[in-house]
Amino acid sequence: MSTAIKRYLFILISIISLNSCEDQITFIPDTKSSLQYFGADYRSTFKDLNNSIYEFEFDPIKDAGLTFPDESNIMFQANSFQYEDGNKNLTCQKVKARITFIRTQKEMVANQIGTNATENRSLVSGGMVDVHIYCGDKELMLIPGKNYTLRLTLDQANFKDEFEMFYGVEKEFGTVWEEADNDPNVQNNIQRSEWRSPNTGGVFEGIICFPEKLKWVNCDYFTKFKDLDKTEPCIKATIANVGDTIKLISYCVFKNLNIVIAPCCNPAGTEEVCFGPIPIGEDVEYIIVGKGKVDYYLGHVRKLVEKNEHTSIQVNKSTLDEIKMYISTL
Repeated sequence: MSTAIKRYLFILISIISLNSCEDQITFIPDTKSSLQYFGADYRSTFKDLNNSIYEFEFDPIKDAGLTFPDESNIMFQANSFQYEDGNKNLTCQKVKARITFIRTQKEMVANQIGTNATENRSLVSGGMVDVHIYCGDKELMLIPGKNYTLRLTLDQANFKDEFEMFYGVEKEFGTVWEEADNDPNVQNNIQRSEWRSPNTGGVFEGIICFPEKLKWVNCDYFTKFKDLDKTEPCIKATIANVGDTIKLISYCVFKNLNIVIAPCCNPAGTEEVCFGPIPIGEDVEYIIVGKGKVDYYLGHVRKLVEKNEHTSIQVNKSTLDEIKMYISTL
């Protein structure tokens, strides 16, 4: 009898427990997503977006160069390179050039580069390159006093006397451009030019300059926004708490000029990033691209810039191919 009662009580308790569980909702909160804008390694984080890189090998004791698909070209003089320690005795018979070649806004965004200049000024780009030369696994530099030749195709109707050469300097929020001659009153290091294509024999026109440094070089002119009412718009990424550590890059793309602006700053105590002075009423597209441990993220909005603007942008999980497709439409 005692055994039967125990069995009955066990069955009764089990039934009560099951009914109780059926009514219980178990809640497991999402882990808060960690967001980080830019950072020292942002280009390596987003390297899969890069789409404008050209590589070739050449004999460093001979003149050599490369012609790009639009018939722009880059030419190196013989005996122009040395090791970073100043040693000119190269130990390789061939050096390797790795060049990022950028003409358009979609190429700028894909390669994480903007047209920000010093003192929060912005530039209209006529074209830019990022040049790296290697002897084996060692990166080379130009011998002081040497230069190379960069020609960029350009319709002469679009030539501006204000064109000037700039060198890129890496800052917290990306590359900032500084005048090559350090003189804001002189624009004489970019000229009009004509040249014959080594591939087709056709004659092309554009601009020419002679950089004395490798890495980032840009041919630009300053925007004429001086007399316009401007503001410093800020944007914020809104992302679901997916429990991911997400690195973000953001750009402001001008729809009517070849300008892409990276943010200047991340105000203390806020989740926003802000851009340097932009004319009120300018037609722009704000873009945020994110990379988590595995997934990619994308958010964007097109609008006219408003005074004291603070825009929240919904950023959603996306695939790498979807982001590439979107960037190709810029």
